[in-house]
Amino acid sequence: MSTLGERVRALRMERRLQQRQLAENADLTPSMVSQIESGRLTPSLNTLGKIAAALGVPIATLFDGRPAGQISIRLETGDSALLDGGTPHGWDNLGRKPARALWVILG
Repeated sequence: MSTLGERVRALRMERRLQQRQLAENADLTPSMVSQIESGRLTPSLNTLGKIAAALGVPIATLFDGRPAGQISIRLETGDSALLDGGTPHGWDNLGRKPARALWVILG
């Protein structure tokens, strides 16, 4: 799983923003952005709201624990996927119907 700071950094870089630019857009100091990205500072919820707004994402994006730039694979009935156990991964049911899944873990 990526940390909050890593997710902020990845989202900032996806948008080709420098720390200074993100700081300016979020009304923060460049030092604060640097400390958040490096994990040396735990930001307040208010600060996270400013960062999320400056990045153009819902604040939940900073908390969901999934790496920024994730890959999504849609599986239909009968489909399967093989995931490397060393890579962080998870699943979400994006539909309204209950999903049934069988996980096979080989160790």
